[in-house]
Amino acid sequence: MERKRVGLEDVLSTYSSHIEKSYPEPAAFQKNLDVLLSDKNSRMESGAYLISVEKNIVFLSDLITEGEALIDLLVNPSEGDLDEGLEIFLGRMESRARAHTDERYREIFIDENDERFAELRALKQKSEKPYRERLEFDYRYLMTFRIMLFEFINVLETVRSKYSMAFDKKGAVKKIIDRVTLTTNFYLGNVTVEEGGAGGKEGRH
Repeated sequence: MERKRVGLEDVLSTYSSHIEKSYPEPAAFQKNLDVLLSDKNSRMESGAYLISVEKNIVFLSDLITEGEALIDLLVNPSEGDLDEGLEIFLGRMESRARAHTDERYREIFIDENDERFAELRALKQKSEKPYRERLEFDYRYLMTFRIMLFEFINVLETVRSKYSMAFDKKGAVKKIIDRVTLTTNFYLGNVTVEEGGAGGKEGRH
């Protein structure tokens, strides 16, 4: 029996509905992030806290990079991809990023080899308060993006298992990442419902 065909807009709508049901209150979502940082801060001296958040940012950044590559793999699958199952694949992906965090931390914050973090490193040389605020901002953003990205991965895999994806694959990954980006900003309070919300127009804010 031929599977029902679904377009990219169907997938994006399914994702948005799933997010709205799973995370109904952006304010509560933001509060949970504040609690995570507050708990971490209460357990550590200032210097150790900053290093811990830096390492969290490194881990999340690398995990997001792998997650975006996985989106491309799901949209443009090849034979044999994900034979082990998505859950195992995601677990290995996260373990790999975690295992390389200390090495990547040295590359970024000590050897200063990754230019994507150049602005953050420059701010670190000035004063602790604005640097700390920027670190915490980046942590909140990356943690939220990671959550919303992995939610999309799970939604996309569910759709793939039940339906035939009938949409132009060219440009699809960018539209997906744009939706995840907008959803991330919505839950952090950076965009309003009128500007798009979790299920609104695509595009980076």
